[in-house]
Amino acid sequence: MAPASSTLASIASLLALAPAALAGFSASGADNISVYWGQNSANGANTQGRLKEYCDDNGINIINVSFLIGLKDLSVNFASATDSCTAIDGTKLFSCPQIEEDIKYCQGQGKTILLSIGGATYYEGGFSDEASATSTAEAVWDLFGSNTDADNRPFGSAVVDGFDFDFESSTQNFVPFAQKLRDLMDADSSKTYYLSSAPHSTTTSAV
Repeated sequence: MAPASSTLASIASLLALAPAALAGFSASGADNISVYWGQNSANGANTQGRLKEYCDDNGINIINVSFLIGLKDLSVNFASATDSCTAIDGTKLFSCPQIEEDIKYCQGQGKTILLSIGGATYYEGGFSDEASATSTAEAVWDLFGSNTDADNRPFGSAVVDGFDFDFESSTQNFVPFAQKLRDLMDADSSKTYYLSSAPHSTTTSAV
């Protein structure tokens, strides 16, 4: 497997191809704030609320809805937010009309909403070959991109503004996966889409 740092470096070159005008995001700005939503369900004082609750905060530009945790058998986990969803028969996906509503609200507030792929529980290691990577990218696009007539879409008619890669272990063949997503996004001229990645330290100490 290629080191995660090498994969992220390759993906970073694709990010430069992303269009500059992004909803809720200024490519020329130095003060953009990106946050993750969907994994804080500790039942404490800071347990996550609905997605839309964070979209009235003018200090936030990008919200990463997390996570799409499985790619070989597409599956999602939004922690306590999944409680408002309904399991889709025959899949590891959920229909989440509340999140669908909130994504549309947030986009109306000028936020860029990305779907984050990976997370701490992702250990599939990527794809065995480029063909698997590109076919999976097409499946992910059908579920979350502009093909709103596709089956089993977790967010219904809501269309995310792009995808975030948050891989915390080594992966392979993610460059063709990212490139295929980029190609599919570029083919849709109705809106601007974005790819992002979250780099991780390879040291054993927490930062």
